[in-house]
Amino acid sequence: MRPCARTRCGGRWSITAATTVRKCERILAALCLAFLAAANTRAVIDRGVERAFAVPANASASLDVETFYGAIKITRGTGSAIHVVARETIEADSEAQADRELRNLDLQITDKPSPTSETVTVRAAFRRTVHWTWEKWPPLGLSFEIEIPERCQLRLVSREGAITVPAVQGDVEVRAQNGETFLGAITGAATVKSGVGNVIVTSCTGRLVIDAQAGNVSVGRLQSSAQIDAVGGTIEVQASHGDLRIHGDGSDVQVGFVYPIRGDADVRASGGDLQASFETGVEAKLDVHASTFGQVRVRELELSYISGRPGDAHVTGTLGRSGPLLQLRAGGGNVRLRGVPAAR
Repeated sequence: MRPCARTRCGGRWSITAATTVRKCERILAALCLAFLAAANTRAVIDRGVERAFAVPANASASLDVETFYGAIKITRGTGSAIHVVARETIEADSEAQADRELRNLDLQITDKPSPTSETVTVRAAFRRTVHWTWEKWPPLGLSFEIEIPERCQLRLVSREGAITVPAVQGDVEVRAQNGETFLGAITGAATVKSGVGNVIVTSCTGRLVIDAQAGNVSVGRLQSSAQIDAVGGTIEVQASHGDLRIHGDGSDVQVGFVYPIRGDADVRASGGDLQASFETGVEAKLDVHASTFGQVRVRELELSYISGRPGDAHVTGTLGRSGPLLQLRAGGGNVRLRGVPAAR
């Protein structure tokens, strides 16, 4: 069998092979330039839909938004109406092409009025077609800015985009698959389910439930019970009266307990450190566990020890005349306990 012939020159491939490589590089460069030139000819075209719904006097208001894409921003209005503005942004070569893209957008803004209530529903979906493209998906941008009255029940769902809610009187449910969630002062209960993105809650008077899969969780003042589950990131609760359940998987946890403590607490940082502060006057029983090789560190806190001492991995004791049980666990780190002056 005769080996394949090769043309060599000084131990290297021949000029013929090098020429072929250069031709391929020129072809690829030309294709890239053509693609960039085509992209630069596309214009950004803005469209919009606007609807307003009056809320009768003494009637309750509800808003239900679910979108496949886009940020949802809620603002407080001065009147009693619900005002919906949907902004559409399309990258297209012409107005006609923009019209064709918008035909695939199913946007519905409806209401269900009655003498005692006004419910506004917003639904946005995009009809998918299976094909290969170098262009971004979805081919259009979508965002919502909705003005609501002071009292309103909210349900907000976005698969891609941030959700922002101001101070509102009413229960709030939020589901954000990819984007930050911000809630102002909520007078009512709140439920937040987040995929990727930070969760921030200023305050909540009702029960608060947070399930965050990736991102930091920051909560201000709690007036009622709360349950927080998070993976990674940092969990912070600035002021709690107890009746608190926190589970951080791979998270550091910071929690502040303020007077008076009204219920038991179970705070667990699996794979992280835990810091807890106690306002002057707080009365509770503490059961504190650091990791096997960790420590419970105490600073400026008048704790009556039942078992263990600062520097041990397990400490129990009481604050004041005892009270609800506060269980603090750091499965992969240390626990720091600190006393702080009462807020004026």
